[in-house]
Amino acid sequence: MRNTLALFLTAVLLPGCLEAAWYDFARNENAPEIAELQVAGRQMEDIVEVLSLFPDELKGGKIVVRGKAETTRGNIGAVLVSVDAGANFEKAKVERSGAFFFDFTPVLEREYELQVKVLDTSGRGSDPKAGAFKIAIRADKSRAEALALFDRLLEVYKAKDREAFMASVAETFEGSRAALEEGLEKDFSSLSSIDIQPSILRVGKAGGVMEVQFSFTRRVQSRTSGKILTDRSVTSMSFIREGEEFKLYSMSAPLIFGIAASGNVATSVEMRSGGDSVLTVTEQGDAVKVEQQQSVVTTENQVVSNIVAGTLNVTCSGPMGSLLCPSVSLDSRTNVRDLTFVQQRHAENMLEGEVSVAAYVDVSNPSGGSTLIPQTGPCMWVVEPNSGILDTGKTVLTDIKTVSSDVMDYSQAIPGNNEVVNIILNRVYAVKTPTLYALLKATSLTCTYTPPVNPPGVPAPDSININATFQYRVQLSQNPSFY
Repeated sequence: MRNTLALFLTAVLLPGCLEAAWYDFARNENAPEIAELQVAGRQMEDIVEVLSLFPDELKGGKIVVRGKAETTRGNIGAVLVSVDAGANFEKAKVERSGAFFFDFTPVLEREYELQVKVLDTSGRGSDPKAGAFKIAIRADKSRAEALALFDRLLEVYKAKDREAFMASVAETFEGSRAALEEGLEKDFSSLSSIDIQPSILRVGKAGGVMEVQFSFTRRVQSRTSGKILTDRSVTSMSFIREGEEFKLYSMSAPLIFGIAASGNVATSVEMRSGGDSVLTVTEQGDAVKVEQQQSVVTTENQVVSNIVAGTLNVTCSGPMGSLLCPSVSLDSRTNVRDLTFVQQRHAENMLEGEVSVAAYVDVSNPSGGSTLIPQTGPCMWVVEPNSGILDTGKTVLTDIKTVSSDVMDYSQAIPGNNEVVNIILNRVYAVKTPTLYALLKATSLTCTYTPPVNPPGVPAPDSININATFQYRVQLSQNPSFY
């Protein structure tokens, strides 16, 4: 029997509020309403009339519907959800606050129409057709599509077609789009010939982001000197889906595209490339070879970094099965510099886009008997499914200058599988999420279990008690360097 900790480090990365006039749940003073709705992690304001989803966007193969219903008279009595255009409705799980939850397992290549109806205790109901929309489940071709985009970018880059290249760059590109476009223009004017031969090493998935790691051999000719230069190294880039297509989302140094503007384009450094002699283009437009450093440096010689650091003190206790402890919320879209405590759901119930690091305590009887006994620990990391955790083997946070950007190096540490990662006191762990990196170190930690003591006729619950202090460093710029 296990029960959740205690500490959650949560990055809430949900889209900002936008107006969508077509999506109206008939809000008026005469009927209950849906104040919030989220489907598979998408806010209702961001949902178009047909929501296309892919298997990698589903949790456990299910479409999760969450929201909050409100009424001006009485209480929320029920929330009914239909996935077949109102032909059949099922009850969602509803809390006293009006928050509701519903999930279902979809079939690939099938279209559903979602309708939600709210009933309050005064007998009023909302119109389910007012906010109906369709959900289409597409087959997962993410790997093939990401590699096809990779090949297309190579083709248009070697053809020096800047416009075609930029058409495949995401609007949410992690580096500077303007710097990339300028870098491409300078590459094309400075290099009279370009030949790149890549070899794919790994293709991984972190949330909705596809990461491609590859080695390459490159041969170029400098237009200024006429010299032919070659280099070999390892690097990576990532792709994200925008609409129906994948687009270029980020690139690690050493770059193969936009090498004239590396400092403002690359958002991380591929660890295996450190010390390699790689190509770049100087301010004067000459192609030269330089040693790849372990950090990305801007044109102002400032390391690309956006680090938040501090200490978390967590103390909580409660009965088994109902323990909810403070968590830490961090929105990387803003200029937040201080982490604030909020109350958070257990990791398995989190919304898409939230990331947690938690600890579990194993309270099974170590002797194998049926009677539970008081005990301490162990505590284990638990990471939300789109993220991973890595034991760095280090004990000092500031000694770590960079961590791996390869999702394959990280353990999933999800409850229910066999990837258990125990918390070792004073050991530094790296956390990789779809949008940021973090370092965590427990400087004190106890997880204790107290079984129920039942005097005759007096029921008593068992309980979990957790006391912890964690040091943290969070890198907000999706850069695995911690300079």
